[in-house]
Amino acid sequence: MHKQWIKDGLSEYLSDAHAVWHMPGHKRKACYGDFQDAFLAWDVTEVPGTDDLYLPEGFIGDSLAMLKEIYQTCGTYYVVNGATGGIFTAIAACTKPGDAILIAKNCHKSVYNAAAMLQRQTIYVEPTWKKEAEDAFAFTSFIDGYVDADDVERLCESHPEIAAVVVTSPTYEGVISDIAQIARVAHAHHVRVIVDEAHGAHLPFLKPEYSAIRMGADVVVQSLHKTLPAMTQTAVIHVCTEELVKPVEQALEIFLSSSPSYIFMMNMEAAICYMADHDFTEYENNLREFRENCAKLPQITMIEKEAVCAAGAYGYDETRLVYSAAVPGPELLAMLADKGDVVCEMAGRKHVVLISTVRDGQEDFEQLYRTLQMCDVALTKEGDHEKERCAGQEELQKLAGTLARAPIYVYPPGSYIVNTGEIITAETVEKLCAYQAAGLHIRGI
Repeated sequence: MHKQWIKDGLSEYLSDAHAVWHMPGHKRKACYGDFQDAFLAWDVTEVPGTDDLYLPEGFIGDSLAMLKEIYQTCGTYYVVNGATGGIFTAIAACTKPGDAILIAKNCHKSVYNAAAMLQRQTIYVEPTWKKEAEDAFAFTSFIDGYVDADDVERLCESHPEIAAVVVTSPTYEGVISDIAQIARVAHAHHVRVIVDEAHGAHLPFLKPEYSAIRMGADVVVQSLHKTLPAMTQTAVIHVCTEELVKPVEQALEIFLSSSPSYIFMMNMEAAICYMADHDFTEYENNLREFRENCAKLPQITMIEKEAVCAAGAYGYDETRLVYSAAVPGPELLAMLADKGDVVCEMAGRKHVVLISTVRDGQEDFEQLYRTLQMCDVALTKEGDHEKERCAGQEELQKLAGTLARAPIYVYPPGSYIVNTGEIITAETVEKLCAYQAAGLHIRGI
């Protein structure tokens, strides 16, 4: 079992009766008479005895050394601003003002925002599917594909100003790109590889061969709260290239809060130790059985690893549960909520996404499957429900050929369809109309 350095260090510090004449203002005294008081008792700041995230010489330093050993990186660091803070840090550390960065078009809005604020030029690479897969697999028409290393190589050759490439892997729907091959072609052109692995914090523990940490990326950002038993807003950044350790450490001080939450850091350490110290064979068996059962549903289709890989992706994260049916995604989402009080992660135009983690037990999978069965029967009885909601589409049509005055996107997942200042093409309008027809709320128009 790994030692939880931060919890133990704070316990030792708090065991003494200190006269608190410093921040935070609650002075670690109960204020509210509810669960919040328990948090206040552990909420400290940087004073002698509590170490410092940005100059770690005590128990935080020991904790970071442990993370480096667990992940086998050149350095792994706590990020208290969420993966967004990690993305800003990574881009700042790997590039300089005026450089160009190659961005996968399905990247999170934080990548676009970082590029704009840090004055980096942006060049896009479109996620793709094999040409022959577009007719064979329906999901290729509504789920973003993988980033092809050949496209990265072609763009690096034609744009020598590119200093870094940013790829999202796995995607919101679990699609994994061949980061190893992307890294090979990028490094051949002296281009850094940054991987937004926000949705893959579990991969180093469940499927390490799918984690960009093991595939040659220079910097990897993970959002712990998405798939680990960690609190919202917690993340880590992994440095996999020695010469980037100092630049990342310097950038962290710029983009993270100067008052990092010790509660967040303690929780992140606990979540990582939990993953490193437990065996998840039972969970993996339950997940496998659940997916096998879902494959038998006649009306609801679950995205399968074999199909995703046949369509060209390097791999697929099977903890991500993606379903489609003959109804728009928002309608299927509402049906799951109505039949079994199932709250999905998100709905797309023709699909819904549910996130499974190691905290899901057999009963959870059984309850979800019963709900899916009820939805499947309802779909059988009611027939094909795919419908077009055309209200307002005349206004959308008028956008063709104009410049976007703000980023246009659907959230989640938060990937920009069009960025500020870009031309809204007829093809983009067609996509926006499809989103609106499905009942999705489009931001930025």
